[in-house]
Amino acid sequence: MTAPLIKYRTGWLGDAIEKVECTRETDKCVYLAGRGKKVERREAKRAEFAQYHDSWSDAREYLRANAEEKRDDAATALKQAEAKLAALIAMKQPRGVA
Repeated sequence: MTAPLIKYRTGWLGDAIEKVECTRETDKCVYLAGRGKKVERREAKRAEFAQYHDSWSDAREYLRANAEEKRDDAATALKQAEAKLAALIAMKQPRGVA
């Protein structure tokens, strides 16, 4: 009997890392044991709702990089909002406008 194929899933439970046993894998998909009459369930390794990684460290690195990207995006949005606010505060009413 061969050892089970273990992957680490992110995205499924927010920022958690879940250990998942797969029946097999390809370059782009993993196959999970199905429920009921289904023998297997195929999922993409990189999908919007979940990502599968070869190790826990890879999964943590993926989550860290994703969090850094969100932080950088938020910092950029904050700078843009502050610049817009400063421009609105500095705005003067044109002459001849009541």
